Amino acid sequence: MNIVLEDQIPVCQRARRLSFPEKQKVNEQITDWLNQGIIRESCSDYCSPLVLCKKKDGNLRLCIDYRKLNAKIVKDIYPLPLIEEVLDQLHSGKFFSNINFKNGFFHVEIEKDSKKFTSFVTHDGQYEFNEVPFGLCNSPSIFQRFINHVFRDLLKEGIVIIYMDDIIIPSIDELDGLKRLSRNNVHYKIANDSDLLVVPEALQNEIIRKVHTNGPFALAKTEQVLEQEFYIPNAHTKIENVIANCVECILYNKNHGKGEGFLNPISKDNVPFNTYHIDFVGPLPSTNKRYQHIFTVVDAFTKFTWFYPVKSPSAQEAIDKLKLRQTIFGNSSRIITDTGSAFTSNEFETYCSEEGIQHLKITTGIPRGNGQIERMYRILIPVLSQLSHDDPPKWFRHVPTVQRVINSSTSRSTKYTAFELMMGTKMKNKEDIKVNEVLHEEYLNHLMHERDGMRNDAKKNILKVQEENRRNYDKKRKTAH
Repeated sequence: MNIVLEDQIPVCQRARRLSFPEKQKVNEQITDWLNQGIIRESCSDYCSPLVLCKKKDGNLRLCIDYRKLNAKIVKDIYPLPLIEEVLDQLHSGKFFSNINFKNGFFHVEIEKDSKKFTSFVTHDGQYEFNEVPFGLCNSPSIFQRFINHVFRDLLKEGIVIIYMDDIIIPSIDELDGLKRLSRNNVHYKIANDSDLLVVPEALQNEIIRKVHTNGPFALAKTEQVLEQEFYIPNAHTKIENVIANCVECILYNKNHGKGEGFLNPISKDNVPFNTYHIDFVGPLPSTNKRYQHIFTVVDAFTKFTWFYPVKSPSAQEAIDKLKLRQTIFGNSSRIITDTGSAFTSNEFETYCSEEGIQHLKITTGIPRGNGQIERMYRILIPVLSQLSHDDPPKWFRHVPTVQRVINSSTSRSTKYTAFELMMGTKMKNKEDIKVNEVLHEEYLNHLMHERDGMRNDAKKNILKVQEENRRNYDKKRKTAH
């Protein structure tokens, strides 16, 4: 960048007063820029004052007030793209990838003789830029020329659309978009954040109600699903009000009396498939396939859940489903059940013994003994009842959908979805925006380490929540006699 002035009369302004917190912010930014080589100390005859501007998130941004200097600069005539023309170019695409340059202007150097003009003064020093700063009237034109030169071949082919430091890559489908992103070994980072739809006040209760009844979810689940797609101010309070007035929830929820004894959480290993909680639920309305029960398996660590519609709550049904899982995942080390006849039978005990599985039995009729299963039933039964309200005997058709929703919802214990802990990535639901079908090999290698980290975090979260549950539970309990 070369800066040409209309005259050689220096522009020099005094530093503006700053509060103590503002001075700290300036010192941090100056130190960072010096370490990166973006600025250097200066003794120029020119100096402009700095100002601190508030960003959307409330943090402060350090800016330079170059207005007096800009009045003297000979303007660069390189044209910026017209917004209307950019919009016209978007018609050929259905999917759009957006790449934003971090500190875009700082990628362009300033010529040695022009650096003195960019000088600015702070409360304790004077500095000048080595790279193009924000605030100069020619910075946008200079950067646009630079970026157009770098991507000139892709611009000619219509692969990219560029406006300043934003690059849009239109594509006709997802696969085409992935191919364009991976062109010339471009490295990219998958971001989890995305734009949210701001819901008008008149529609907020309706949106909350739809999200809630699609599960139906309790407060935490409803809020978690809602915040993935929508922005609603004070959402937590509004969700509480909607759920409190949900007729279906009022009908299905029951009051539970207090019992005796304190809570003793079961220890968890930090790997999947080590411990299973299993049980039957039913009888449910008989179907044309004669299904009357659901055999449930819950992985104790990841909370991953499998629901199997079955004809009877027998030992053979349980063994058949466990063998089906064995062909895919192998055996667990431990199985926790109640003392129902299916699990105390010689047939089931023989199966566990032959497969080397430790079988732990809890007393029937004490829900907290097999709490993993009981929590799932509190979700499963109301959901199936509502989904199959018009045709109760067809409840089994909704079981796979409920299983998918549960496994793709964030667990309060682990802070992750069950699918994420099990597979190392988020579930690709038809309601979700589909992500890459072809992943970069380097990303896959990183994924393995990331999954191990998630599992360790989940282990800590489980222990933390267990201790919290124990304290809260014991506050309302008394010693058993």
